[in-house]
Formats: sequence, C-alpha cells, structure tokens
Amino acid sequence: MRNFQSKVLLYFLGNEDIYPIPYFSDYMIVVGPYLNQRSYNYVKLKINVSPGLVSLAPILEVAKDTFSPDVLLSWNDATGHFLKETHVFNGFKGFILGDGHHMYRPIEKYVNYAKKEKFDLLIVGHRQFGKIYSTSCNIPTIWLPGIITFVDNLDPIVKTEKKIISAGQAGGYHVRRYQTILALQQLGLPIEEIQVRKEYLATLYNGSAISLNISLNGDMNFRWFETLAAGGVLICDRLCKDSGVDEFFSMEEVPTFSTIDEAYSLMKNILNNSEIRYEIASKAQTRFKKELSRSRILENLWDIIESRKPEPVFTFW
Repeated sequence: MRNFQSKVLLYFLGNEDIYPIPYFSDYMIVVGPYLNQRSYNYVKLKINVSPGLVSLAPILEVAKDTFSPDVLLSWNDATGHFLKETHVFNGFKGFILGDGHHMYRPIEKYVNYAKKEKFDLLIVGHRQFGKIYSTSCNIPTIWLPGIITFVDNLDPIVKTEKKIISAGQAGGYHVRRYQTILALQQLGLPIEEIQVRKEYLATLYNGSAISLNISLNGDMNFRWFETLAAGGVLICDRLCKDSGVDEFFSMEEVPTFSTIDEAYSLMKNILNNSEIRYEIASKAQTRFKKELSRSRILENLWDIIESRKPEPVFTFW
C-alpha cells in the first residue's frame, strides 16, 4: 500500500478498546474521549479530551509541539461528541459522518454541524445517506465504505469449526437482528452470539464456518470489512440497492438472503461442505482486496483532498 505523508489531525470518536485507530497517513495526531495506551507506528501523539463538545484551539496548541497538521479529519456520530470552533484551523477539513440510524435525529445533527463548521468535504460510510448530505449541505460528499474500520488480514483456511457466529449487537435497539437470529436458532442452526474484544474477532471469523450479519437499515456495516479481510464467510441479509454492495460483490462471494428459509438453506449447505465454504471465503477475500482495499479507499480520499478526481463509483456528482 502506498504511504501517505500529509500531517493529519484525527478526531476519533470510538472507544479504542473496541475500535483500533485506522491508518490515514504516516503522520497522525489522534484526539478523542476514549483513547487507550495502544501504540501504532503512524500515530505520533494521542490527546485525550473530555466527552461532548471540545474546542479545537487548545488541541492545536498541544499538537504543535509534535507537528502542525495540514488536514483535519473529524469522525463524529449523533452522541454529541464533536469538535467545535474549527474555524481556527487553516488547512483542509473533512467530516467523517457516523451512521444515520442511531440516536435522536442524527441526520439533522450532522447537517447542522457540517454547515456550522464549514467543512470542505463530507465522508460517508453508508452510501444511501450520501445524496441527502450532499444536497442539504452543498458540500462535496464522497462515499468511502469502511473508511473508519481497522481490519486484520488472514488467509482462508479449509478446516473450521462447524459453528455460526454473530458479532453484532442484538438487544432492544436491534429487534430485527434479534428476531432473525432467534428464528434460525429455533430451526437448529448452531449460532453463537459473541461479544469479544476486537483483537480476537479476526481469528473467530477465520476459524468459524460462517459469520452471520443482519444489517440495521440495509447498509454495509463493519462486518463486511472485518469478516472478508479475515478470510471468513459472510452471510448477510439482502441489502438495499442504494447500499452500493452490488458495485463490488455477487452472491458467489457474499451469499445474501431475503427470508428465513433462504438463510437456513444457505447456511446449512455451507456447514455441511467445507470445500464450498473455502471456495466462497477465497473468492470473497480476493474480491475484497481488489475492490475495497485500504489502499484504494485512501487513494480516493487523498485524491479529493489534493484536488484530483476520485473514482466515479464513490462520488455523488
């Protein structure tokens, strides 16, 4: 993968115990409310800040002893953790938008924030929301799937445990996911709901027969990137056309379903045939590395930041 040299200040919303910090450049300063002591060769400084609204000016004062950033990337969701007063930053400002289906009126919050802080670029991970933000904010908007994910790459293996894992939350805010898993368990499928630290996920995806993913709103969530990079087999509910998944994958790489019966048939067949399972995993990972590699995603990000044209598949204009 090409190395990028621009100096980046990243506001990182995620709990680092769950979401490791992904690579954007060889020179990164990371700011956030939930950072830990993990080290990365590309992160030169971490600045812990309180949750909620945080002024940018004091952060820049601390950062300048390491370097003065050229690019500000701010990853935020609707929980209310935002950088404010970003007008003090003289470089390029990109807003990485969190998902649009959690918390209270998230889309409205994102639009108002993007306009107030006058970002140069909006970066969405969920394609179906891109046109809304682009037209509402009148700010260039790019779709970069998996932009905030950190993946571990493992080769597919032939012999796996004959079990199905589901790594997504299935509580009161994820009713359809809970109901789907329960229905399939009642049909006798060995589905294990897991909640583990991020560093263990890749091994589980790699060593289990199937990773079952039920989306919330027909979107490509983290499992699409984590599972395929780890050499796993992803079985997912059929996503909406606007998700963009058809731009990259077919049923041969990521089998999808619309009904419980379809899901049962797909997974039963894979559980009973390790060769088919290995073939699917291999095809999926090959396709993933070609279409959604970190290199390709970052090439398109830096193209637009540096005033070059990104690939049309990722744009809304």
